[in-house]
Amino acid sequence: PDGQNILNEIIPVSSFTRAVRHNRGSATNELVFQASLPPLGYRTYSIARLSDKDSARSRLLKRLRPQPAAAHLTPLIENEHLQVLFDPNTGLMKEIRNLNKNISLPLSQSFLWYNASVGNAAFSQASGAYIFRPDTSKAFPIAQKVGVYQIKTQVVQELYQNFSNWCSQVVRLYAGQPYVELEWTVGPIPIADHYGKEIISRFETNLQTGGLFYTDSNGREILERRRDYRVTWNLNQTEPVAGNYYPVNTRMYIKDQKTQLTVLNLFSSFNIITVQEMNLSANQKRENVSRLIWQSTQGIAAKRQSGTRLDPAHIELSPMQIRTFLLQIRY
Repeated sequence: PDGQNILNEIIPVSSFTRAVRHNRGSATNELVFQASLPPLGYRTYSIARLSDKDSARSRLLKRLRPQPAAAHLTPLIENEHLQVLFDPNTGLMKEIRNLNKNISLPLSQSFLWYNASVGNAAFSQASGAYIFRPDTSKAFPIAQKVGVYQIKTQVVQELYQNFSNWCSQVVRLYAGQPYVELEWTVGPIPIADHYGKEIISRFETNLQTGGLFYTDSNGREILERRRDYRVTWNLNQTEPVAGNYYPVNTRMYIKDQKTQLTVLNLFSSFNIITVQEMNLSANQKRENVSRLIWQSTQGIAAKRQSGTRLDPAHIELSPMQIRTFLLQIRY
């Protein structure tokens, strides 16, 4: 944006992406760099091919093919904030370390599937696009061991996991970012065995949660949940898997007395520094808006609205009301 070169890398397109893409495009590499964008704004980045021999390919990749179990090599990716370790025998995630706070969390993550219900005598509803209804509480792992390889550059470190020919995942750490990104690709889901499949990503930890977990409610507030429990009525749980399923719009987390594990949908968390209420089109502060009042004898007079102090944690909306705010945030 300022005419300065920014750090960038060229990374090969994975075989997973090529398989999903089929014949729609033939690019073999992708350009990766971190872009800084202002709120409700844009920046322009110009891309030019280097003419010298010191291209990105010369500093590109450190690729590790799957190692035999006897080698006891622990695949890992890391940046300034986090370190993610994987089991050398299975290729699955086994631990995340917070380097800033010196916290280590044993954590496994894998993909499994439930057999989809086709309905029964008690309830004819089948599992489908908007209905999650397994016919059993048992989940079947897609793979016990996965093929892995790594890509390490100055911009990003990635570990690719191949669970099957229809399920794969990239575990990613960007330089300077305090979060782990998981990008999964699932499908087309095989149905040759005549079984419908509900695919899940399962995270397992040693946190002592007491059966409590927390999810967002339409992205607006966090609600405490308890397994097999409802606050306002006595629950007779007949479907323990579907009965404990909650759609996640932005985030969910589990915690104990020492550690919290949060799963976010795409965006990382941030801190709100300042809040200003604006007019509806967001081009003028509400405290500076004047409202015209018609007076029968004296003509038109302007009355200024007085702004009130905002508490970003408690903003109320009346039915059908729209309010616009300008936030300054820090990641």
